[in-house]
This record gives sequence, C-alpha cells and structure tokens, in this order.
Amino acid sequence: LKLDTSDVSAQAAGALKNASGSYTLADLNLDFTSPAIAGLSGKVAQALGPMDGQIAALDGPNGQLAQSVSGVVTRINPLLKLTGTDASVDANVSVDLGAALQPLLTGVYGNGAVSFNLQTGEVKVNLAKLLGGNINNEPVGTEVLSDKVVNEILTGITSTIDSLLDQIVAKAKLTLENASVNVDATVNALTAQTPLLGQTCVQGGTGTSGSAGTGGLLGGLLGGSGTLGLGLGGLLCTNTSTLLPDLKTALAVHVHVHGTVDQLVSGTAPAANATLTLLGLPVSVNLNDITTGIGTQLSDHLLVGTTGEPGLASSLNTNVLDPAVTGLLGSGSSVENALTKVLSVKLNNQSTATTSDGSTFTETALKVSVLPDGANSAATINLANATVGPNATTVVPGNPSDPGNPSNPTDPGSPSNPTTPGSPIIPTALGNLAFTGVGIAGLVSAILALLAAGAYLVREGYRRNGRRQIP
Repeated sequence: LKLDTSDVSAQAAGALKNASGSYTLADLNLDFTSPAIAGLSGKVAQALGPMDGQIAALDGPNGQLAQSVSGVVTRINPLLKLTGTDASVDANVSVDLGAALQPLLTGVYGNGAVSFNLQTGEVKVNLAKLLGGNINNEPVGTEVLSDKVVNEILTGITSTIDSLLDQIVAKAKLTLENASVNVDATVNALTAQTPLLGQTCVQGGTGTSGSAGTGGLLGGLLGGSGTLGLGLGGLLCTNTSTLLPDLKTALAVHVHVHGTVDQLVSGTAPAANATLTLLGLPVSVNLNDITTGIGTQLSDHLLVGTTGEPGLASSLNTNVLDPAVTGLLGSGSSVENALTKVLSVKLNNQSTATTSDGSTFTETALKVSVLPDGANSAATINLANATVGPNATTVVPGNPSDPGNPSNPTDPGSPSNPTTPGSPIIPTALGNLAFTGVGIAGLVSAILALLAAGAYLVREGYRRNGRRQIP
C-alpha cells in the first residue's frame, strides 16, 4: 500500500480575534496490490480446463465425432466401422480458446480515476480525480478514504471484473461457434477371394442378364434378396461357378464433413457426402444423418451443460469473481477493511491550541494516520504545517516625565526620529493578535515606529503645557 503526493503546502493567516487557513496539493495517489485480483490468465485457463477437455474428447479416430460418423455408416453395413486397421479417420475441432481470449486478459482496466492490472493485481487510484478534481477545495477535516469512497473504488473494480467475465464467455462462445470442424474417414472392408455360385439367365435373346445367389455382403448393403437380375418373366437360366476377383477394395466408404460448429449445430453446414464402392463401382450415398449427429455432439460438449458455455461462466465466477469480491469487499482481512480501518487520510486539517501567551491556529494540509481509533493512532504523519499565534505585544513608553533629549534626533534613545525608535519596552501580551510569520519583522518595526512617534507627541505636549505654566 502506497500513498504519495507532491508540492504540498499550507498557509495560515490571523487577525485580532480570527484566523483562517488554506492548503494546496498538486496530486494525491493511492497504489495497492491485491492477490485477489492477480493472475487472471491462470485463473481463466483453469476455468477453461473442462471445455478444453471436451474439445479433446471430440477429436481423434476414437473421439465423439468419429463415433457419430461410425454410427451412421455402420447402419449401412456392419462391416463399415471407423475402427481397426482398415479405417483412416481424421476428426477435429480447430480452435485455440487460450489464444483467442489472451487480448482480454492482458489489458489495464479502469475509468481513469481507478485503474488496475489483472495480471499483477496492482490498483492505482487518482484520489484527486476521484474526488471530482477539487482536491484543494475540500471542507475542513475531509476523510479521503471514507467508507463511501473506498466502497466506490472497490465496487467499481469488482463490477469491471464481472463485466470482463461476461466478455470472456461471449468471446469463447463466438470462437467456438466459428471453429472449423473437419471429419474425413475412409473405411475398407476386406474380403477373401471366393467363388461365386449362381446362375446365368437370358431373356428372349435381349442380352439382359444378372447374377443371383451372392447374398451376404451385397444383401446387407442393398437390403435385397441376393438376386441382382431384372426379375423379368421367361428367363432361361443355367448354373454357373465363377471365381470372383480380389475384393479387398470391393467395399469402401469415404466420408467428408466440413463446416463450422455453428453451421453443424444449426443444420446449415454443407451436406455430408460419402462415396461407397461396391465391387469396384462407385455408388453415391446420402449421409444427412451424419451432420445431425455431429451437430448434436458439438452442442452437448461445447455449448450447453456443465462443460459448455454455462459451465464456463460458472467456473469463471468461482475462480475469478468470487475471490475478487471476497478479497476486496469481504468482512475479514479485505482491502476495504485495510483502507478504512488501518489507514486514515485527512485533508484541510485545522486546529487551535492555548499557550501562555494566547491561542495559536494551525493549518495542516495532509494528515496520514495508521491504525486510528478516533482519538489516537499508532503513527501520524503531518504534511505541511502552518501556525499563527500571539507574537506582538503592547508597547508602553519608559518614563513620560523624562522623554529624552530631543535635541539630538540621531540619539537612539530619542523618539524624535520615529524611524530609529530605540529600545522600547515590550511588557504585556496583546491577546489574540495573530500573524502569518511572513511579514512579522516589518510589522513589528512599523508598530514600534508608531509607538515611538506617539511617545514623541506626548513629550511635545508636556513641553507646551510646561511653557504655559511659567509666570
């Protein structure tokens, strides 16, 4: 905690029974550091942990995205699974939340009167600006760190942090919605080279023919009965035994899904497409269910629930906002209690004291007290004091019947020359007369000169009266 000011001064002025004072400060600043608002990057990274985990769970050949695709293509045929050595899967959500949020975490926040750094926890308060810029016109005994002012400072900080967390959540959501989602899968179902038993059929010489009895693999794919002929009447069939070619690539599917999280969740992403190869012949397959399944997975993992956007907001409140509120405004060893109960900073302090010669008046520009309890404190620092009090007294002539020799005006004992008043007697105090101390010497000289002139007039009056009395 640090309090600093510069060019501080105080002035005191007095009249016969009245005194007044004024003060000036060029500035007044309060700096303090609180761990409660420090280390924002680490706290946000901790809050992002569950969401980063969900992103990782979506990626990879065995992640949730790959499983969504696998569930759809497996319904085409049980042989088509995105697992095993014959599957090549690339599924990922391209996003870096930490990098996207970093600009929000490194700035200095505040409104000019109060600024703070959420990495270092340092808070800078321009008390002059906070008091409206009239720091030199405050009423007598103004407590700068009053409960109201301190609460305004700390509430402003916590409100700014709360607003910042809303910005972080909004930025994270926008970043996730614009994240690219890519799923590329290639699956090859391997079969051995086997003979195909069936029939060759001819219809009335038209040359249309087909094979029957394949069953199994193709039947599962196409849902047929195992007959690929046209099924026309009057077929002439003969039994055949044909050795099928190498079927390593006879059953393959290539799936491509590309879009953003928002497009896939809202259903506006480009339709997923797949190419199914049967016996070396490409067959177009519409996989609309894939985009729906991927959108559901993305929404469940990233946008809703305890691990999505609401979970991020809750985690930020727990890891960032709640500690800040407790550390700054809590009932225990908080910054608020430290500023209001440990430190007192008062402006324009005025006091009077009684001495043996009369009363004195003191103006103190700035008074800083540590552990004040109302009447006392552990330590007090007074910056810029000005005191006025009784420093001139009534002058009485030495002996009116022997006013001195007026024939020699240069004689120091002669009052005929008021500019050299000699050595007047200064007996009794004038009372409450007070002066600034700046012009005291000149003022005393003027008073003594006037008194000497008065003594000269008194002496001349005695002489004139003495002449009239001579017969």
